[in-house]
Order: sequence, then C-alpha cells, then structure tokens
Amino acid sequence: MSKSVSESQLVGRSLLAEGVTKGVTKAMVISHQRRQPWLDLMILKAVGYSRTNNHFDGAIQMKNLTRLLLTASLLVTAGITNAAPPNLLANGSFENTSGSFVGNAQGVMNLNTGSTVIPGWMIGPGVTISWLSDSNPFGIFTPSGDFLLDLTGPFDTGFSSVQQTFATQVGAVYHVSFDMGANNNCPGFDCTGPMATRVVLAGIQQDFTGFDPLGPGMHWETFGLDFTAVAPSTTVSFVGLGAAGASAQFRGFDNASVTAVPEPQIYAMWVAGLGLLGWMTRGRRRRQ
Repeated sequence: MSKSVSESQLVGRSLLAEGVTKGVTKAMVISHQRRQPWLDLMILKAVGYSRTNNHFDGAIQMKNLTRLLLTASLLVTAGITNAAPPNLLANGSFENTSGSFVGNAQGVMNLNTGSTVIPGWMIGPGVTISWLSDSNPFGIFTPSGDFLLDLTGPFDTGFSSVQQTFATQVGAVYHVSFDMGANNNCPGFDCTGPMATRVVLAGIQQDFTGFDPLGPGMHWETFGLDFTAVAPSTTVSFVGLGAAGASAQFRGFDNASVTAVPEPQIYAMWVAGLGLLGWMTRGRRRRQ
C-alpha cells in the first residue's frame, strides 16, 4: 500500500539534502587530505554507488540519506576536531623555503620595498625590513620555525610592512591572526615593548597596540580579527607602528595566517534535519 509523504517529511528531506550536500564536499576534502581511501568508499556507499555496475543509483534514497548524514557528520566533525584549518597565506612563518635567505654576519637579511625574496611575500611601503634567522646574536628567536621579521628594519629610522594576496570567496568570513614579539634582554639594542602592528585588508584598518610583556627574555603573543571578503582575492598588509613609550629598534612579527571561518548554517541544517529524521522514524515505528 502506498504511503503519502507529509509536509514535515518533505521539509526534513530538503534540510537533510542541502546540509548533506555541503557536508559530503567537506568530508571528501578531509578524506583526500588524510589520504585514506576507505573514507571515500564510506561516502560513496552512503550515496548509493554501485562498484559492480560502476554507476550511481540515481536519487538518494531515504535510507542512503540517513547513512550519508551520519557519515558526513562524523567525518566533518572529526576533521574539524583533529585537523587545523588550512592557512590561506603561503609561508606564514617566513621560512627560507626556497633557499633565498642570504644573511649577514648577524644572521639578518635586509630587504627593500618591492622585494619578493621571502617566499610568498612582498615587502610593502616603508623602510627596509629585516628578515632574521634564529642564529642572530640578539637573543631574538621565533615561536616556531627558524625565521621571523623585524618591522623596524636595520636602521631604526621608521617602520616597514609586508603583504600578500590570497584567494577569497565574496561574502565568506575569514580569521586573520599573527604573533607580535618583544625581547626584554636584547644585547646592545632596546627590543622591549610596547609593540604595535596595523592590519590592512578588505577595506579594514585595525591597529593592535599595548603588547608590553614583563619578565626577562623573548615574549610572543597572538592577535587577530575576523573580516568578510568583498572580492575574489584579498591583499593583507601587516605594518609596523610606533607606540607611546616604545623604541623604534624592534617590532617582532611572525606566524601570519588567514583561515576560513566555518559556516554556522551548515551545522544548523544538519541538526534540524537530524531532528526531523528522528521524529519521522519514531512516527513510522508507531504506525508499524
């Protein structure tokens, strides 16, 4: 005997289909990133793929939709929990990935505006910038990797900047983060705070000031902001700034990153669809 499909069932299936479509895309990306083909097989089985006939069965059946929802939810949740979102900036820690670093006797390479010697980056407007390795004699070291930037340059006459262009999706939200560094034991120089850095992108200009750590040695702290993309590509600039009571001899900068912020509506659709699915399943059992 045929059964009519209620409006609530149609709504539930619509929510599931829309959420799962996006979920499967994310799950497949996670699967390929982890290079685990068995995850691909789970997803293909969930959507009704026939390995024998080498084709898809067509429209996703309700039982396959249920399986697909659970598979995608588990994979995406695992991916969000265990895998850090990819950094959209190339070489965010300013490493010597192409062997282009040619340091002086102090482990420093000075670069002028327009230089692209640092892989992935271009030196922006301002004074000459200093690209430092951890082998410098100033007690300055990175929070990770082996290289960092000094946004004051070698002559302490002003501030420099660095910039990079990356692909974005109009209307999508992204998170920018970076580390500022200060050193309270810098032989021969004043490398103490307060530190200040300006971030310029997507029509936004935001200053981060007041980083003035206490205690001996090198100190790093992470700062960040969210922005909404307004174009298919975005250029971000990080600019050294003067700060009240600070010297102009050091502005430590490292670990720049831009990551996509997950879309909350996807998870809302999963939850709504899963709830309606449970309600429909319970109703079906009662009728049986």
